[in-house]
Amino acid sequence: MARRLHIEGDRELLRTLKRMRLKTSEEVKAIRPAAKLIQSRARALVPVDEGLLQKSIKLKRMRGAPAAIAVLPEYRKRVSKKTGKTLSAGFHAHLVEWGTRFAAAQPFMRPAFVQTGDAAQRQLLLGLWDLVKRKARAR
Repeated sequence: MARRLHIEGDRELLRTLKRMRLKTSEEVKAIRPAAKLIQSRARALVPVDEGLLQKSIKLKRMRGAPAAIAVLPEYRKRVSKKTGKTLSAGFHAHLVEWGTRFAAAQPFMRPAFVQTGDAAQRQLLLGLWDLVKRKARAR
């Protein structure tokens, strides 16, 4: 289940940003520090066996949305430099997060989002506010 931050006045802010004709890369740079907070908390909370799941928690730019970043486990296979074996990094993230009938849930993404929600929201607003101020000065 996807979790989202809701900010009062977000539609007005988005309209203002759209009128400013910002580059998407600038918006992403403003959003990235907030996403990094959630990512670092999720990495701290994830149960570690070999560390593959922990390393797989990445920031990903979402297609289709003008400036959206997701914090999620990456499900890509990679080859270990040490052993040469193929490793599937985050393929079992949902099993750890939600549990199975054989293993209890060990949530890490939901708690990371909840625990850093206020700080991430503040960071997001500060980043966007700095962007608006910089663009206003440049005009």
